[in-house]
Amino acid sequence: MRYILLNIIIFVSLFPIPLSAKISKQTALWQGEAIVEEKTMLNAGSWWLTMNYCEGTFSKNWRQELAKLSWEDFKNFNRGGREYDQGYYVEACDKNENAKIKNWYNEITNYIRSEIKRKGISTSSSNNSQSSSSSSTDYEENLKKLKSLFDQNLISQDEYDAKRKEILDAM
Repeated sequence: MRYILLNIIIFVSLFPIPLSAKISKQTALWQGEAIVEEKTMLNAGSWWLTMNYCEGTFSKNWRQELAKLSWEDFKNFNRGGREYDQGYYVEACDKNENAKIKNWYNEITNYIRSEIKRKGISTSSSNNSQSSSSSSTDYEENLKKLKSLFDQNLISQDEYDAKRKEILDAM
């Protein structure tokens, strides 16, 4: 029995399991109110199963990008998909329809990105689809962005204090 268990452990350890970037509110650039109209995000979410089935890599990357950009929009998107997640299946993939939906999805993230930039937050790290680096310059940048949001009265003192503490604790 030990021999079998040992072989299983060795076998599993030979194949690394890729870990996708962690999706959480703390990693989102914008954590305030939704940027995109709720109904639009619910509609986009309703297409998720089809897009995930037909355009899996694009859809998964796009969904992660959305989570990195705006947490409330990401939540609304997921709510739209939940309506169809039980008993729904995709019968066929239409390349033309999928291309239109991909363009629509990209328009959504481009709009969110432009609104975040307008609010004074850089989106360069999300464009690379990389998780944030733990270097001190990143922390300094995040603190400066946070201070800028506070100085422009875009966030309250409590939000500023909480996020500042979160950034400093992560150092």
